Amino acid sequence: MSDSFLNGLINGEIKPSDVHIFDSTTVSLFKDIFKNTDRTPLNGKMKGGIRAFTKIILAERVPNFICLKAATTNEKLFLKALDLSPGTIAVFDKGFQKFSQYAQWTAAGIYYVTRLNANCKFKILKNLELEDISEDGVIRDNIIALSYYCQEQKKNIDVECRMVAYIDPASKKELVFVTNLLGVKSLTISLLYKNRWVIEPLFKQIKQNFELTYFLADSQEGIKTQLWIAMILNLLFTVIHKMIKEGEDLSTMVKLAAKNLYSYVNLIAFIKNPKIVRKATRENIGIIQLSIFENTRGG
Repeated sequence: MSDSFLNGLINGEIKPSDVHIFDSTTVSLFKDIFKNTDRTPLNGKMKGGIRAFTKIILAERVPNFICLKAATTNEKLFLKALDLSPGTIAVFDKGFQKFSQYAQWTAAGIYYVTRLNANCKFKILKNLELEDISEDGVIRDNIIALSYYCQEQKKNIDVECRMVAYIDPASKKELVFVTNLLGVKSLTISLLYKNRWVIEPLFKQIKQNFELTYFLADSQEGIKTQLWIAMILNLLFTVIHKMIKEGEDLSTMVKLAAKNLYSYVNLIAFIKNPKIVRKATRENIGIIQLSIFENTRGG
């Protein structure tokens, strides 16, 4: 599943296969089955919602871990379900910010890159030397200390990490990142977080192609089953899409398959050369036509 354009190193330093990106998306439901985070409508009938926590490897861009919870589930609880190996670089949004988890990852040899909340308090310990500001947009690179209260020790604990401030050339907005990656360039930190957005098209792709606006069941397990089926279908079509390497986009392939569910045609062969497949099907209709009452000879 590895993409050829991601075979190189990010900014010449980081392998895409080491970068694990995770985020969550919410699917609205037709009734209050899973608790949702939206406001109660004027009619008083609250719809439910289910949240899919998803993790992908940057080099593959397909989910390798999925956890389905109610929409009200705090994103930080998802961090407990992750099983990251030493050397992994976790890239995620600031909604998952949890300083105690940062300390645990650092002790285990696991790296992270995320945004820093605007209201977060920190203490600058050291200023690091910057590269050419005019080229890479980095305006600050510091070693800082973040503090959190430890319930077990009943005191505040400092977490030492790196803070990189970056000016986005398109929006001119200042973005502040925190990480425990110390041996890489400051621009590399910004580029790692920029790659976090590759997970957003995945969520959009699943919602648009696999009918998640209507559910066939009104139970929690039934809704989860339909979501799992959508995830599996998305994976299968992604594999097929990479196998054929044709100009057809994934949405076209899904629609084509949906309209030909009862056709005895090889989908891959049909996409590659539809005219030849149609001709071969017409000429060999006797071979592929199935008999309903073959054993009883007429029922």
